[in-house]
Amino acid sequence: MPQPVLPRGFRQLGAFEKFAGSSWQTLVAKVDDEIASPAPAALPAGSRCVLKRRACVGIGEAEQLMRDVRPLSVLQHQNVVKYFGVVFSHGAADVLLVCEFCSRGSLLDLIYHQRRSASRGGGGGPGVNSQLGGLLSPELSLEILVQISSGLTYLHDEMSLAHGNLTAANVVLDGSGVVKLTDVGRSREHWRLLTPL
Repeated sequence: MPQPVLPRGFRQLGAFEKFAGSSWQTLVAKVDDEIASPAPAALPAGSRCVLKRRACVGIGEAEQLMRDVRPLSVLQHQNVVKYFGVVFSHGAADVLLVCEFCSRGSLLDLIYHQRRSASRGGGGGPGVNSQLGGLLSPELSLEILVQISSGLTYLHDEMSLAHGNLTAANVVLDGSGVVKLTDVGRSREHWRLLTPL
């Protein structure tokens, strides 16, 4: 996919990345200090955000995608990434979900970097057990699981939603170390309503 031109109001801070098995691309962007009008009102000028891009075949697909992701904006929980809105690029050819930026990256990144550091003899940093080959310590693992469970409980019990694609890549950490679920319902097949048994 060619690199898109972002709509006015956003400044690109890196290249779009596409992950295996996904029809979405992800980019970190900054809300422009001077031209923030297309950016959702909840984002102050100068703040960072994540843009999740999907190229649409036509207006009908873009409209369907808008209907599918609209419920994301009502999700309000400390362990679920905030979705601020949707903007279009290239007319309706590209749909961009505007999401909260979590500066510490994904759980997958954390595990990979901790293992790599431990294998180099660096100890892996706080919360890493170098005797276990760089695995996260039991205490840190438990804290992460508690926060994942809190986010999932909110989605299931309060919003009647299933995440549908929970992986280490879809669990991110913000600058304070708070664990958050991301990519909730990025495609229709992942929006499944829970029904009582």
